[in-house]
Amino acid sequence: MKLVSFGDSWPAGAELNSDEKPFGRIISERLEWDFDNYAEPATSIPHMILRLQQYIKDDPGSHPMALFCITSSSRSMYYDDDYLENMGWREMHIRANDAASQSYYRNMYSDQLAYFHANVYILALQQICQRHNINDRYVFCWENFDLMPGINASKIYSRTLVDIIGAGLLSGKNEIAIDPNHYNISPKENHPNQNGHYAIANELAEWIKNDIGT
Repeated sequence: MKLVSFGDSWPAGAELNSDEKPFGRIISERLEWDFDNYAEPATSIPHMILRLQQYIKDDPGSHPMALFCITSSSRSMYYDDDYLENMGWREMHIRANDAASQSYYRNMYSDQLAYFHANVYILALQQICQRHNINDRYVFCWENFDLMPGINASKIYSRTLVDIIGAGLLSGKNEIAIDPNHYNISPKENHPNQNGHYAIANELAEWIKNDIGT
């Protein structure tokens, strides 16, 4: 069996040292599975659809367990023909300074629209996984929101990653303030340290193990 992580900087292991492990790898070691990490820092929920498609191309016929870490619903992306990185897709964050992001969040963005899009993206992920016989599970990074009928909520863990490590100062719709002095963060700035990754891995590994009867 193989575990594949998708999402943003938290599952990617941002700020970890080269000899430290992101929680996805720790989970896979707990379960004695193989591991691939398709998470990328500073990315959005729809970006996971691109990464899932890439994984399917990279490892056709594989039937892993996919762990999707759902970042802020406020993040989005757009296509730019002149952008050579990331297959032309540019990420948009509510705090970004580029003109496209500022225009989008000033003139078009609303929480209701963000929640609608996030639900559509999760529906798409679940349908793609069902089509390719991928055993999918989900965890919110720090923001919970209501789910549309049709989404299999039983595949989504009941607590967020921030809940697990207990390091949030102010949770909100857009981003979250992290306590840099928390023992699961320090000496990092905005991401779990190795202790934090082990705390996340221990809880999620137990959930996965019990959920699938391993």
